[in-house]
Amino acid sequence: MKKLDEKQVKRNISFTVFMILLILSFFIFNPAWADEKDNGIQNQYCWIKGKNFHDFKDAIKKQCENGDLLWAVSSGESISAWNIEQTIGQYCDFNFEIVRGTRADGGHYLQCILLDEKSRKRRVKE
Repeated sequence: MKKLDEKQVKRNISFTVFMILLILSFFIFNPAWADEKDNGIQNQYCWIKGKNFHDFKDAIKKQCENGDLLWAVSSGESISAWNIEQTIGQYCDFNFEIVRGTRADGGHYLQCILLDEKSRKRRVKE
């Protein structure tokens, strides 16, 4: 049997380690092992895009369901804080984390758990 040189041994070890990690990743990230519900929240997401709150509202009504991870993104331009705050106030579940930020292209994004696919009514002090 021919003896392998040092370079071939390193290559074989690297390949073996790669294959082991690949196989382990199939077990770790297997979607069949994921819970369908986590505290009543579905593991689904709803990606919407728009220029203002009304675009978000229409998209949520058409595409999203209660318990979805709402991922709202402005259409590559700056969107006012008012539009983001309206979306948070009328659709996001405050018992879970709400994330908002600015993208590299200057657009904004919002991530939260959708409490209801219908816009909430505003409460007015009497």
